[in-house]
Amino acid sequence: GGSHATGADATGCALGRPERRAGRGNPHATGADAVVFAAGAGPGSGVERKDTVDRAAAAVRHHYDVGNEFYALWLDPSLTYSCALRASADDTLEVAQERKLRYHLDAVGADAATRVLDIGCGWGAILKRLSDKGVAATGLTLSPAQAEHVRTAGWPGVEVRTEHWVQYEPAE
Repeated sequence: GGSHATGADATGCALGRPERRAGRGNPHATGADAVVFAAGAGPGSGVERKDTVDRAAAAVRHHYDVGNEFYALWLDPSLTYSCALRASADDTLEVAQERKLRYHLDAVGADAATRVLDIGCGWGAILKRLSDKGVAATGLTLSPAQAEHVRTAGWPGVEVRTEHWVQYEPAE
């Protein structure tokens, strides 16, 4: 399975424990090194049951599929919908969000990965940064509107799927 939330960083964000998977003998790894991000997911979380998966998908669609334009009104340009990491009171939301994204990518060494799985990818802020570095990435979201946003962006090396992480099977 994926990794799970293990605490919070200085920003108050739940930190997903990245899991590095060796490609040999692991059906989920693609390439020599894969990094998996997940928050609030993992063994014992109860999301393995189909009814829970269906409820989660319905809740995400209700919350996020109100229109990407709505979120663009008040989120930063990357549409990062989570806490930010401010270094000073003068930081704009955009600068603080970029710092937070870089913090998480650096923490797991994503730039050196062959492929990254981003569970709960939202509008693809992490996926875009990985694409910019030439790292192949797959994003999972339960929101068709978010998935369409990522697809429309056309970032090289990025695939997005509208599926729950427990249903994920990597493409070979």
